Amino acid sequence: GKSLKNKPWTIAALNRIGFTWKVKDHVWDDHYAHLLQFKAKHGHVNVPYNPPYEPDPKLVTWLNAQRSKYWKLQRGEESHLTPERLRLLNEAGVDWTPTKNLWMSRLEELKRYKEKHGHCHVREQKNDPDFPLAQWVRRQRVMYDKHVAGGKTALTPERIKLLEENGLYLDVKEDKWRSRYRLLLEFKEEHNNVFLAEGDNPRPMLKAWAQDQRKEFSKKKEGKPSTL
Repeated sequence: GKSLKNKPWTIAALNRIGFTWKVKDHVWDDHYAHLLQFKAKHGHVNVPYNPPYEPDPKLVTWLNAQRSKYWKLQRGEESHLTPERLRLLNEAGVDWTPTKNLWMSRLEELKRYKEKHGHCHVREQKNDPDFPLAQWVRRQRVMYDKHVAGGKTALTPERIKLLEENGLYLDVKEDKWRSRYRLLLEFKEEHNNVFLAEGDNPRPMLKAWAQDQRKEFSKKKEGKPSTL
């Protein structure tokens, strides 16, 4: 079409109905609106990776991109984060420290996992969508054990308190026992029995655990110290 140069009324008409001249601006505004919605629902803006935020699955990726632009700004590098957008993100309460944000995101994941499964023993299986969470939980336990033993770790008193409040540090052995017991229940549902025969058991560690339970039961019957 012809240039709008000599037709200012056309520009004014489009502005009046909220026409977006830069599509990228519109995308940014949409993500920011979803960020505020997330905050209204959860009380913070630590958007998790898993599960993705359904109204805007790309919100966490967008938020991390804003953090990258922020740190470029701090280093004096070229950044597309405008002063106005920085102000809006600060008003929303964005935490500019990625590691801290990731830690809180994992904690939120752990809370949801516990609500769903009733425990914090996340199984480490590479093909499981909870695998990143399982690795994170294992690292927290390693650091916690070191802390209990008097060693120095990256766990702050605040984080230790949060993890304990969410039941991560109930007796780990008991947590593992419950995990094996749940596997046994799954086996029973599938096979209508709990007879873990040689050769047809797809879970060899479960068979070993069942044998351990029998040994511990025998000890208990004989009046010997037992874990049961």
